[in-house]
Amino acid sequence: MNQTHLVLAGIFCYAGMLSAQEVPDTTGIERLEEVTVTDARIPLRWAESGKAVVRMERADLESYRGASVAEILNTVTGLELSGSRSRPGEVLGVYARGGRSRQVLVLIDGLRVTDPSSASQQYDLRLLQTDEIESVEILKGAASSLYGTNAATAVISIRTRKAAAEPLALSVNSSVRTLRPAGGPAWNMGETAQSARLSGSVGEWTYAVSLAHTRADGLSSLEDSGGEKDPFSNLSAGTSVQWSPNTRNQLSVVANQTQLAMDYDDTFSMTDAPFRYLSTQERIGASWEHSGRLGWEARVAYSFYESQNQSDFPSEFVGSNWNSDVLLRYRFSDEVTALAGVSLAEDRMELAPDRTFTLLDPYLNWVWTSPAGINLNAGLRLNHHSVYGDQWVYQFNPSWLLVRGLHSLKVFGSWATAYITPTLSQLYGPFGANPELKPEENRTLEAGVEWRHDTGMQVSLQFFDRREDGTVLFNNADFAYFNAEEALKVSGLEADFTVDLTESLTLKAGYAFTDRKGDAAIRIPKHKASLRLLAAPGKRLQLTGSLRYTGERTDTDFTAFQDVALEAFTLLDARGAFELIPGRLTGYLSVENILDRDFTEVIGFETPGRTLRAGLQLNLN
Repeated sequence: MNQTHLVLAGIFCYAGMLSAQEVPDTTGIERLEEVTVTDARIPLRWAESGKAVVRMERADLESYRGASVAEILNTVTGLELSGSRSRPGEVLGVYARGGRSRQVLVLIDGLRVTDPSSASQQYDLRLLQTDEIESVEILKGAASSLYGTNAATAVISIRTRKAAAEPLALSVNSSVRTLRPAGGPAWNMGETAQSARLSGSVGEWTYAVSLAHTRADGLSSLEDSGGEKDPFSNLSAGTSVQWSPNTRNQLSVVANQTQLAMDYDDTFSMTDAPFRYLSTQERIGASWEHSGRLGWEARVAYSFYESQNQSDFPSEFVGSNWNSDVLLRYRFSDEVTALAGVSLAEDRMELAPDRTFTLLDPYLNWVWTSPAGINLNAGLRLNHHSVYGDQWVYQFNPSWLLVRGLHSLKVFGSWATAYITPTLSQLYGPFGANPELKPEENRTLEAGVEWRHDTGMQVSLQFFDRREDGTVLFNNADFAYFNAEEALKVSGLEADFTVDLTESLTLKAGYAFTDRKGDAAIRIPKHKASLRLLAAPGKRLQLTGSLRYTGERTDTDFTAFQDVALEAFTLLDARGAFELIPGRLTGYLSVENILDRDFTEVIGFETPGRTLRAGLQLNLN
C-alpha cells in the first residue's frame, strides 16, 4: 500500500510540474462554461453555482463503452458504489460522502424513483442501461429543500436519451467480455451484451424505441465455490414520444420495463446454493415543460416493482408508487429567479394488510446571480408525511466569484437540513420491522473553493461536515431496526484536478477522505483516489487509462456476525475506441484489472480478475 501512495503522489507532482510550464497565449479565446441544472432547478453557469456538481454528457458516457451505470458512477469523487466492481448483477450499495443508500435520491427525467418494497427504498441502478442515458448530473451534498426526502448526501439526476434529429436512425451495440476470477483461464467468455435503438424526428414529433439484453455467467457469487457459476441476465425495453408544438412547449410520454434474473449462493453459511433472485420493474411517465419568463414543469409517473427470492427462506416483495411534481418558475430579471412548486407521492407495499405512505411537499426557492459575482441559492420546503406529520427543511447556499478572466476563482458554502422517514419495509415489513421508528434528521455544512484557467486547468477542493440524528440502524443480534441514540457524525474532504497537458491529452485526478464516527462505517473507505488519462491522438481514435485506489474499510462477516477489516486495493484499466467507418461504425476495446489483482470488495464474494471486452457500435441514419 505504501508503494501505491508513492505512485499516486509522484503522478500528482508530475502533473503539477507539467501544468506549471508555459502555455500558449489564449487572450481573446472565449471559454465555454459548463451549465448545470440540478443544483437550483434552473440552468446555471459554473460561475453562478454554489454547489459541487458533476455533469456527464453523452460523449463522456461513451468514453466508458460497455460499462454499467454503477461502474461509471463509482468513478466520481466522493461516491462509493459497493458491488460495482464485483460480478455483473451483484447487489449495489450507493454511498455518497460517507452516507447510506437511503440518503441518495435518484431522479429520472426530473422525478424521484424509489422501490417502496425494498428495505432501504433505494432505486436499483441495475435496472438502467447506459445506452439509454443522455446525461447524468451528480449533485453532492444535502438538497432536500429542492427534492424532498432522501436527498441528504447526493442527488443523481438522469436524463434519458434524446431522439435522433433525422426521420429514421438506428443504433446497434454489441459486445463480448471475458469473465473469470484472478488467475483463472484467460479466455473464458463470460458476458455478452446487445442493444438496439430506433429513433427519429418528424416535424413537431420525436420518437424512440429501444431493446437491450445482457447475460453473464462467468463467475460464482461466492469465492472458493469450486468453479460453479451463477448467471445474471438483464432484459430491458423502452419507448418514448415527444411533441413540441412550438419552441416554448414540450410534451413527453415514456414507458419502460426491465426484468432481472440472478443466481446466488447462501451468504450466511457461505456455501454454494441453487438460489435465484427475480425482479421486474415497469414504469410509465408523462411531462409538460413550458419555457419563458414564466415557465413551468408538470411531471407524473407510475412505477411497479416485484421481486422474488427463491431460497431456503423464500420471499416475495411487491410495491408501487405514484410520483408527481409541479414547478412554477418566474424570472424577475436577469439576476433574480423565483421557484414555487409542490410534489405529491404515494408509496405502497403489498403486505397483510397493504401499507401506504403519502408525501405532500410544497417548496420555494430563490436564486440571485449578481454581475459582481455574488450569488445566492436559498430554499424552504415543508415535508408533510401521512404518518409523521410536518417537518421543515431548508438550505442557504452563497457563492462568490472572486476573480474573473484568464483565471477564475470561486468560493462557496452551504448550510442545509434533510429529513428521512423510515421505509414501509422498516416499519411493517417481514424482516426486523419496528413500527416505533422515528424519522432521521440530517444537517450538513459545506465549504469549497474552485479555480479554473482558460487553458483547461481546474482545481476543486471541498469540505463537508454532516450530523445525523436518529439514524436508522439494524441490530443483528435482535434482528430488528432501531434509532441510534447517539448522533452519527461524518466529515470529509474532496479534491479534483484536471489539466490539458496538450490539445489531445487530458489528465484528471480525484481524492476523497471520509471520516465517519458513530458506527463501523461498513464498506465505506476512508481514503479513495483515482487518476484518469484521456488521449485523442487522431480524429478517429480515443484512448483512456485509469488507476483507481480504494482504501481499507470494514465489512461484516455474517458467518460469525463480526466486523472484519478489508485490505486496500488498486485497479488499473485501459479503454480504446476507433471509428472504423467515420460516423457509422466504431470498434471499442477495454481491459480491466490489467494487473490481475485478487481483491475483496464485499467479504466472501467473488470479484473479476483481468477481463477483456470487445465491441462494435453501428449508427445508421
